[in-house]
Amino acid sequence: WAVASEHAMIDWLNRLLNRDIKRGDPQAAPAVASPSRMATLQDLQESFRGAKQLYANDQFEAAAERFETLVARKHNWADAHRWLGICRLGQGRAEDAYDAFIMALHFEPGSVRSRYGIALAEQALGRTEDALRTLDTILEEHHDHADAYNMRGGLRLGRKDIAGARSDFELAIAADPLHVKAHSNLGDVLFCDLGEYERGAHHIERALELDPDNRAARCNLALVLAHRGDDRAAIAMCDRLLSEDPNLHEARLHRAL
Repeated sequence: WAVASEHAMIDWLNRLLNRDIKRGDPQAAPAVASPSRMATLQDLQESFRGAKQLYANDQFEAAAERFETLVARKHNWADAHRWLGICRLGQGRAEDAYDAFIMALHFEPGSVRSRYGIALAEQALGRTEDALRTLDTILEEHHDHADAYNMRGGLRLGRKDIAGARSDFELAIAADPLHVKAHSNLGDVLFCDLGEYERGAHHIERALELDPDNRAARCNLALVLAHRGDDRAAIAMCDRLLSEDPNLHEARLHRAL
C-alpha cells in the first residue's frame, strides 16, 4: 500500500470544499473559505499526514487511534476510513479492518482501493470464496490491477489451482513488469509445481534484481542453487535467512532438503 501523495491530499481537500457546497451542507464552506474553515482543513491534513507516518513506522495502534479521531471529526472521509482499515490489518484485527473498508466504500462507491482492502480483510478472515469474488469484481473493471491478479493467484494456489495461479501471476506481470511478488510467486509455481526449472529460476532471479531483500525470492533462490548443484551456496542462503528470522519455516525446510 503506497502512501498517498501530498498533491492527492490537497486535491481531496479542494474536492471536499466543492462537494460540501454542491450538496447544500448546512456547514458547507462558502465559495471563499473562511480562515477558520481553512485552519480546520489544514489541521485535518496535518493529522492525516502524521497518522500515515505512524503507520509507515509500524506504529499501528497509534496510527489507528489517530485515524479513529479523524473519522469522528469527518465521518464521510473515505480515505481516513480506508487507512483505519489498513492499520487494523496491521494490528491483526481483520474483522475491524473489514468494517472500516466497508465504510470507506460506502462513502466512495466503486473505489478500487476500498474493494481491494475488503479482499485483504476477507483473506485474513479465511473467507477465501468472498475474497475471490471481490477480486473478480475489481478485475472485471480494472484489467491492469497487478496487485489484484497477484492476490487472486495466491488464493488459487492455496486451492491447488496451479493453472489458474500461473495465469494470474503472468497477468500481474503483464500489468506491472516490475511487480516483485508476482515474479517471485510465478517463479515458485514454475519451479516447484510445474518443473519448469529454468523459467522458474528466471522469475525468481528477476524478483531479486528488483528487490534483493525479498525473503520469499531468496528462499526460492536456495532451491534454484541446490537444483544447479551448488549445495554450499544454497545452505548459506538458508542460514542467512534463518539468522534474520529464526521462525522462517520455508528456509528451515529448504535447508533440510
